[in-house]
Amino acid sequence: MDLRWTEMTQGFELWWLAMIIRCIGWNRYSWLMVTTQRRRLVIEGWAPAMDIAFR
Repeated sequence: MDLRWTEMTQGFELWWLAMIIRCIGWNRYSWLMVTTQRRRLVIEGWAPAMDIAFR
């Protein structure tokens, strides 16, 4: 059960990550990934929001 769930969540994370890349554009996304501070902010900001949105 746990293994199956982690596989599902990993696939889902890749899916919404792809949607975000499609929305904001690859250049802006790669720039966010280069700067670790901003990437941390994006992860901290998006993860709870996505949890709330899809729960």
